[in-house]
Amino acid sequence: MAMDINQLIVDFLPHFVPQEATEESVFEILIEQQVPYALATQIILFVPVAFGRAYMRKFDLDFPVTFILNHPDNTTIEGLPFADEPVYNAAYELGVTIIDRGEWQDDFHFEVASWSSEMNVVSQALVEGYPLQSFVLQELHVNGDIGSRPISPLI
Repeated sequence: MAMDINQLIVDFLPHFVPQEATEESVFEILIEQQVPYALATQIILFVPVAFGRAYMRKFDLDFPVTFILNHPDNTTIEGLPFADEPVYNAAYELGVTIIDRGEWQDDFHFEVASWSSEMNVVSQALVEGYPLQSFVLQELHVNGDIGSRPISPLI
């Protein structure tokens, strides 16, 4: 069964919002809905990052275009491009579209974005009065089994 990544992201956004939600609780819901393990992990890891980056576009920050994958088997892969991640790209486009249409809701979309460590670091630095020009964002460390990389094209 082919899954529409865009629809899957839209359908699962509400699960990020409850105060008691955790990566584990959202993951369990995805698995219960027959979402494959690697795809469920990608949704949990990439959707908040993408929403956070879409939200923070207004700050004109230089986000790293690659990430570091820390796999549960203790292997690490460096320099993986976000551009090669369909879930990240779909979520980023969705976030940008929501913002550009004026449909962004702080009590919903911002709650998803707030799962992003980048979002939290930038917010904290702004609260502490650091100038945006001084921000140097590092590659994100993504922890989990997101499937084999690079992603092979469907044939």
